[in-house]
Amino acid sequence: MLSASTIGAGLSTLLLLISTNYIYIGLVLGLVSFFTNINVIIYFTLRQRTVPQELLGRVAVTRMVSFASIPAGSWFGGLLLNHGYSMWVVILLVGIIRTLTGLGARWSLLGKEKQLLL
Repeated sequence: MLSASTIGAGLSTLLLLISTNYIYIGLVLGLVSFFTNINVIIYFTLRQRTVPQELLGRVAVTRMVSFASIPAGSWFGGLLLNHGYSMWVVILLVGIIRTLTGLGARWSLLGKEKQLLL
């Protein structure tokens, strides 16, 4: 489900490329948020189930790393816009990168593990 929610978030981000009005954009962003929230819940549950209790404090840095990508992504998107690329290009890149990340996870050992959350 972790890779599926990442793929879903990436593909639903690409739906923003065909947005025509604010209601459609709101519905698409709601769908992106749905997949993102599923992703976060599963990721932290997976981490709590696989890491021994006495080491959970040490691996909490993974949360910081995941949130550190937000300002870096915002900066890079702003840099692209500042260099003359359109918002369409930025949304396309975000959707493709997120979808490919999910596909990479699906094809990795994580994607092959079926019993971690049971």
